[in-house]
Amino acid sequence: ARLLFLAAFACGGVGFLKLTRKLGIGLPAQLTFATALAFAPLSRDGLGIGTPTSADNVGLAIFPWLALATLHLLEKFQGHRDYKESVPLFLLLGLGAGGLYLVKYSWFVAGATLAGFTGAAVFLIVRKIPFSRRLAVMAAYAVGFFAPFLALNSYNSSRSGYDALQYNEA
Repeated sequence: ARLLFLAAFACGGVGFLKLTRKLGIGLPAQLTFATALAFAPLSRDGLGIGTPTSADNVGLAIFPWLALATLHLLEKFQGHRDYKESVPLFLLLGLGAGGLYLVKYSWFVAGATLAGFTGAAVFLIVRKIPFSRRLAVMAAYAVGFFAPFLALNSYNSSRSGYDALQYNEA
């Protein structure tokens, strides 16, 4: 299991470095970021840095690739004419961002930030696409984003007989 966590950390590190290149961040800043990223597990695992044990590494492995996929889809959406093709892709990205909640609650915050960025980009940056189509893709994204959260809440409610968040209370 520790090797999988180490592999997840490495996968996330590569993803974050690829994200810095995609965003056009210069090489000195990339090297600084890589150094800080390399020492991040030290704050959690101490001298056991070679075998990280935190579920945070799973979120670290997922998030940068999810952010890259979001940027790619936004670029494609902005220049593409067939909007129906984009709806299922936005739904899947919403599921990915919301699914971070299943990894660890603190990664849900990162997923919510990505969702906020996606919404801002669709409604404020991609202006040449009709509003109804932008609304449709963001509705699909929102359904995907909240589905894992509501599914886990429903599962916990059915297992315990109590809805901790009281969303299903009458």
